[in-house]
Formats: sequence, C-alpha cells, structure tokens
Amino acid sequence: MRLRRLTILLLCLCGCASRATLPSSLSSLAPKNVIVIIGDGMGPQQIALAFAHERFSRHRQETIKKFTQFCDSSLVGLHIPFTEKHLVNDSACAATQLSSGCGCEPQQVGIDAHSLPCENAVEVAKKLGMRAGAISDTRLTHATPASFGVHEEHRSMEDSIAWKLSNSPLDVMLSGGLSYFLPRDAAAQGALPFAVGSVTSERRDSLNPLSNALGRGYHVVRDKRELSRASLPVLGLFATKNMGDAFHEGRDREPTLAEMTQRALTLLENPNGFFLMVEAGQIDWAGHANDAGWLLAEMKRLATLVAVIERFRQEHPDTLVLMTGDHETGGFGFSYTGEPSDGVTFKSSEGSKLNFGASDVINTLDASSRSLSDISREFAALPAEQRTPEKLCEMVRDGTRLELSVESAKTLLSGPEWRSVFYPYPHYIASARLAALLTPQMNIAWSTGTHTSTPIPIFARGPGAERFRGVMNTREFGDRLLALMQARERT
Repeated sequence: MRLRRLTILLLCLCGCASRATLPSSLSSLAPKNVIVIIGDGMGPQQIALAFAHERFSRHRQETIKKFTQFCDSSLVGLHIPFTEKHLVNDSACAATQLSSGCGCEPQQVGIDAHSLPCENAVEVAKKLGMRAGAISDTRLTHATPASFGVHEEHRSMEDSIAWKLSNSPLDVMLSGGLSYFLPRDAAAQGALPFAVGSVTSERRDSLNPLSNALGRGYHVVRDKRELSRASLPVLGLFATKNMGDAFHEGRDREPTLAEMTQRALTLLENPNGFFLMVEAGQIDWAGHANDAGWLLAEMKRLATLVAVIERFRQEHPDTLVLMTGDHETGGFGFSYTGEPSDGVTFKSSEGSKLNFGASDVINTLDASSRSLSDISREFAALPAEQRTPEKLCEMVRDGTRLELSVESAKTLLSGPEWRSVFYPYPHYIASARLAALLTPQMNIAWSTGTHTSTPIPIFARGPGAERFRGVMNTREFGDRLLALMQARERT
C-alpha cells in the first residue's frame, strides 16, 4: 500500500508541478545545511526493492523501515538523465549536472560540453562561508565524488583527479583510493609521516598528492579509529582502491558508509552551515553485474546511511536533504513468467500458466552473503583441476543460497565466449552470465549490463524541498540546487 501511495504521489507531483509554479523568491526557503545523497545506479526499481524487503522479508530491519518512511514522507520529483547530446548518461556527467547544472557529455568531470569548468555546489558553499564534504563507498577519484570536487576532461584521469582533490576546497573527503594519492617514488613514500605498507602507487607522474594534502593542513586518516579522532580538514583514505562492498563493509578497520557520514556531520556542523554529498556508489556496480542479491545488500547499506542523515535532519530542521540517483543501471525489475513454479500459478485468458513471483524471493535474496562477481573471481582463481561444474554449484549455493544445476554449470563453463553489445565491461561478464542462469528462478529480469535512460526519483525533505517537485532534466536539478544555496546571500 505504501509503495502504491508513493507511486501515485510521484505521478501526481510530476504531472502537476512545473517551473511556472516555483516561487519567485527563494530567500525564505534557503536551508542552513544541504545534504545530497546519491545512489549511483539507483532508479525506481532499485527503490522498489527496498520497499519489497520492508514488506516481505522475514528479517525486517528498522533501517529499511526508516528508509521507506523517508521516501513516503518526502516531496517527490523526477529528473531525466540525458546528457547534452545523448540519450544515456554516465556517472561523471550526471554528477557534474547534479552538482552544477552544467550541460556536459559522458566521461566529463566538472566541466561542460565546451570543456569549461563548471562552478559546483562545493565551490558555491565555500564562497558562502559554509563547510563542505564529499563521501563515497567507492574511491575518492571515482566519477561521482570527483565531480563534486574538481574539474577534469575525462573520468579516467584519476592521478590528475587525486592531485586536484589534494588542492580542493573540501573540508572533508572520505573514501578509498589511497593508491592514486601515493607517489610513485619509493623515497617520497618513505618521507611520509606514516607507513604505507605494500600499497602500490597507481600514479603515472611524479606528483605527491599525499604530501601536498599534508602540507595544506589535512589530517590524513586510514582507519575508523583514526577517523574518530580527526579534526578538520580531514582526508580519509580507507582502502587501496575501492572500499568493501555491502557484504564486507566495516571489516579490516574500514569505517562503514554510515560511520563516515556520522563523523562528517559532527565535523562539518558550524554556525555558517555546510554542504555534504554522500554517494552509495556500489548500487551501480551490482547493477552492472546483474546481481540482485548484491543489489539488495547495497540498498540496505543505503538505508542505514539514510537513517543517520534523517536523525540529523530531525535534530536540525534547517537542513535540506535531497536523495536521488544519477542514472539507473541494469534495467532491473521483477517480472512474471510463463514458467510454472512450486508456488501458486495463475491462468491467463489464453489458458497458459503465469508465475507472478512468490514474495519469498525477497528472503532468498536476503540470504546472499557474497556477490556473484566474487564467486566468479574466486572460482576462476582455483587450480584447473578444481574448476568443475560441481564446485561452481557448491560455491553459488554457499554464497547465495540459490541452486545452479550441474547441467547449467556445464553449459556455462564449456560454452562459447559470451558477447553482447549491452555488456561492454569484461570484468562484469562472468557475473552477468551466471546471473542469467539464476535470476529467472527469482522472477527477476535484467535488460542490460550498462545504464538506462529511466527517469530517476528525487526525494526532498527540509527547507526548499518544494523546489525539487516536478519533472526536470538532470541539469535543472543542479540549477535549482545552486539557486537555493545562493539565496542565502539575500537573507
């Protein structure tokens, strides 16, 4: 019922609101604090998965309930994730649009289609005397956090992005990506005030972003204990490259996404207010891998994050919270099939049997403890004599509680190389092939291994939330965000 109400509300708001209905004066709406939550790859169906968990899971979690309540009580809008000239967006351009309102093309970080730098929300915040932070559960040099901190021609230029982040105005930067901040020169590494162990630099130049950040006064922290003691400004690099997925977060001294956010809120709070962007970035990676169990785990991680932020908003009602995605990944959704199931089936008007998907699918997904990507990598790393169909079935069962038949495993292991124009990333293909054999039994359909042009919901709570009702393009989200922040100058 709640999901139905949410859908109706979204359609009504998007159908009725327009630019013409927006207030001409924003000064009375200007929030003191602005928090933008980006679920990378999160579209309507990913959000619906969280609602399905809250309704059908045997292990309902308070954080999931708080997440659905947050959605249910927010003002709702939609943004359409086109680029300046293309139908489908990527994380770099989308984050640039969300943070600045600039018109850009895929792969561009903080610059427009003419390669000119775009003033973003962080830069506006600092001009207004606010503090600013960026957090991600991926790595700092990845597309989304980079687009809120720097200006670069291409998202792949991560060594340059790291250097520019070390010169950025951000007060708080928390994520993975140490290897891009580490100098190539071993002697320079030895001059750092802490040991880097066996971490290998990913840099292709002689610059030393870590020393540069330290010279600018940043406290560089590498684990949750150090983070708890840090003061501003702080640069947290908690993983060599990417932070752990939702199945592994918080292990090996890494802080969780919620812990990073909680600490950032404490550090950033001040009389002039702050801007904070928090990315739940691995929703996107689960979508690329077509892994529904991993996707649910990432949505649960996002729910825990939202609970932290919503508690802060309730204690600080002058805070605007905006939650959205940059684009949808995978074309994910539940679907009914024409295959009989062990549960109840329905007859169509033509007499065929229809399986509408038993709700216990949610409990099966909830039982996953490993991603299909990890299972595929671990299987491929086994000695040749151990890479048997039976072993693959065992690993799938242990990690996902799903049953892969030996015949299907044989087909997977002996079949020809799998190619599809919608699966261009080699490191996700093994997972997607495995998912194609498993997901039909869960009434799950994936349409692609890349992004889609699905409209993306916006959930807004706090002062100025009404600015984000209606249908807008992704650029317009950024325009409204910056206009609302700049209205502080007129208060």
